[in-house]
Amino acid sequence: MSSTSFAVVGTVGVGQKPAFVATEPSLTKVYIANSAGGNISIIQTFDNTVVLNMPAPQQDPNCDPKVQSCALQQPVMIITK
Repeated sequence: MSSTSFAVVGTVGVGQKPAFVATEPSLTKVYIANSAGGNISIIQTFDNTVVLNMPAPQQDPNCDPKVQSCALQQPVMIITK
């Protein structure tokens, strides 16, 4: 099935409150940011299995969201194989 059909091909259980989805250019892995779990789930697309749940990058502990915007303070690139 092509990715342009927008048809549901499967459901994969990940962490708590999935909030963001990204894929790599080869389309072999999907990355899910779980907002309540504080982790990232990596899904292998050929069999729709979660291959890893890893801690999300930590934010700057000195950033006060009441005073300033605390977008990702310590960006991290995740490289998998």
